[in-house]
Amino acid sequence: MGYTFKEKFHAWWEGYDLPPQGGIAGSVADLQSEMQDASGETAKLDPNKITLDKLDFLQALWGKGQIRPGSKEQALANSKPLILTDSTQVIEFGAGLGNYARAIAAANICYVDAFESDPLVVEAAQGQQQTPEEEKFASVALTTLDEMPNEKSYARVIFNRYLHRLENPTAMLVMARDQLKEQGVLLLNEYTAGPGGLLPDDTQAMMDGFSAPRPLISREVYCTALEELGFQIRVNEDGTAQHLRDIALAWSDFNKRLVDGEISLDLREMAPLIEQETERWGALSQALQDGTLQYARILAMV
Repeated sequence: MGYTFKEKFHAWWEGYDLPPQGGIAGSVADLQSEMQDASGETAKLDPNKITLDKLDFLQALWGKGQIRPGSKEQALANSKPLILTDSTQVIEFGAGLGNYARAIAAANICYVDAFESDPLVVEAAQGQQQTPEEEKFASVALTTLDEMPNEKSYARVIFNRYLHRLENPTAMLVMARDQLKEQGVLLLNEYTAGPGGLLPDDTQAMMDGFSAPRPLISREVYCTALEELGFQIRVNEDGTAQHLRDIALAWSDFNKRLVDGEISLDLREMAPLIEQETERWGALSQALQDGTLQYARILAMV
């Protein structure tokens, strides 16, 4: 008998090779050979296609209701400078499964209209279990990229890893500015270009599940664009280090739960997804480390 997938994944995560066992090579390189289908071809998935299996796996990795790094506690801390009250109208872009919107809505008793661009993600978000407060004050709906979904005025606009998906991010900022109320506030939690040069094309093509169709904009360019729109920049932070810690912590916890038997996976069904996500987040982590990618937090007030 060869090594189990759990043992091989653990070895991959910890960075060591397994010795040969039972005449079968035991190194982590065998992960790929075990992913081959009957024709001998490695099962490859579209890195940006959302499926129900993928949503299940992503939540096993990042946490219930999450399709990327983050938590409700982090959402509350991140949104604190917005000074939300029960009279605040908020719009969020890049809602994912809605955890950020629900967290800030329930905690502050404010209304949050959250939007996502993938139909299946929106359907799954709408089916998530919610508290009465979350159900009353937060909603997740489908939107079209590069467009504002309605003509309502909002006191707060939040972009969560959304602008990198757009052909023209600065045009979206203009539209958001037009729908902001007086003394409105805009918050960007976004992937931006770093000082390390251009992001590799293959990494840009898959990002966090939503590819970037054009080279990323730097924090400085975002700040300049916002200032030209009449915003005052109140926060301009590089959150790259914390983002890297969040990624590493999630994978480490996933590995532990897998080895401890808390996660049960069908190897043939789930291995291609695991391969895809390890490739994605390995590439993103490398880009964050070498400075070709940053994770920015920008808070601006009209």
